[in-house]
Amino acid sequence: VSSAASSAAAASSACAAAEEVDDGDKGKAAADSASASAGPSAAAAAAAAEAKVAVAEEEAKAEALARAKAQAMEKAAIEEQVVGPEDLVSFSSSQELMEKVQPEVLKRSLQRLGLKCGGKPEDRASRLFLLKTTKLEALPKAHFVAK
Repeated sequence: VSSAASSAAAASSACAAAEEVDDGDKGKAAADSASASAGPSAAAAAAAAEAKVAVAEEEAKAEALARAKAQAMEKAAIEEQVVGPEDLVSFSSSQELMEKVQPEVLKRSLQRLGLKCGGKPEDRASRLFLLKTTKLEALPKAHFVAK
């Protein structure tokens, strides 16, 4: 009897263990099922996050391009600026001319008129300011670039 009882007990234990494993598999299957159903939403969330990052990167590139374009246009505008003899009426002295006009603009203005453009900004402003009271043709040859 005792061997039959122990066989029955062993069988009962084996059955219980099998049920636990079976229940565990069901739990795992349920977890996998939940994960699979959460997977698409998690994948969708990850894809949305990646798309958001890509959009932000594109916006940053567009802003950088716009800034670079604006800087290039500003530089081009400065490169085109010149002060001609007719513009000198608005300046009362070569010092004021030097303070209000960028050195590169003074240099470019002198170059376009065929005048020497070297030296300090003070020298350039003084040379250009001479045109306020003297016609270009009447300036001494020492102010012109040697040909």
